[in-house]
Amino acid sequence: MADKCQTCGLGTIMAGGSDPIILHEVRFLLNDLLTASQTCFVCGMLYEGVSLLPNFEDVQEIEVNKSEGALAPLEVTIRQIGQNVGITYEFYIPSNVPVTKSPWPILSIGYDLRSSTEERLGLTRSWLETCINTHQNCPPAVQKLPKRVIALDPHSSKIKLKETANGDGRYAALSYCWGRTGNITTTKGNIASMLAGIALIVLPQTIKEAVQVTKHLGIDNLWVDSLCIIQDSQEDWIQQAALMCDIYTNQCGLR
Repeated sequence: MADKCQTCGLGTIMAGGSDPIILHEVRFLLNDLLTASQTCFVCGMLYEGVSLLPNFEDVQEIEVNKSEGALAPLEVTIRQIGQNVGITYEFYIPSNVPVTKSPWPILSIGYDLRSSTEERLGLTRSWLETCINTHQNCPPAVQKLPKRVIALDPHSSKIKLKETANGDGRYAALSYCWGRTGNITTTKGNIASMLAGIALIVLPQTIKEAVQVTKHLGIDNLWVDSLCIIQDSQEDWIQQAALMCDIYTNQCGLR
């Protein structure tokens, strides 16, 4: 086990833990980092990275935060002379470098934000599955379903409103701004047709995209307030509004 550096204190912390908590937070001056970089491998990496930042010569204080978790970045905040507010940068390993071969074990993998939608959704689904399978402190993925959900068919574009009888299942919940006009909603007059099926073409773009993302995440149910609450029923609104906190807390995907 490596000895902890007196400046950064990061000698024994590695990437790849599980709990999203702050493991380490430390502040030091740039001159201290320069001195420590002669003997500490991590300080050397930090100094090399900071030296590439704009206005490097004006940097006075550096703050480093390292959270546990395979996806948690090494956050480096720099404050220039005369500034109270700093700028935070995230240090990662390039996504094409295997963690086992990285010369910087304290750094986690950085993912290319320019990748395709399919790649991003695949990555997001893997995060969700990791959370469901390994995060013991997170709520179970299967929860009591809301009174109504939008049922999604993973093999077609067909969707419909479904009465759940508060059975168990997984669902995602969408929180969004409706906009002022042109919104389809569930009412007393159209609920029978909504239960029979909803044409995607009539939905706002936000809900269309929520449907697609939810399906890509492998979740079969979506809760949207405008569709899952009978909008012209005061009784239904009062009942569902009282459950809103639970609905968003127990959902398994969007928000």
